[in-house]
Amino acid sequence: MATSVFVLGVEAGLDLINQLKGVSCMIVDDQKKVHTSNQLKLDPYAH
Repeated sequence: MATSVFVLGVEAGLDLINQLKGVSCMIVDDQKKVHTSNQLKLDPYAH
C-alpha cells in the first residue's frame, strides 16, 4: 500500500486511503510537511 500511495502522490494517495475502511496513513512530503488521512488524528502537543 505504501508504494501505491507514494506513486500517486499526496493528494491522490490520501484520497485512496480515505476510501478504505480501517486504513489510515501519514505522509511527510519533501518540504517536511505532515499530511494525514481523515482517520488519523495526531496530537501535536503529545510527548
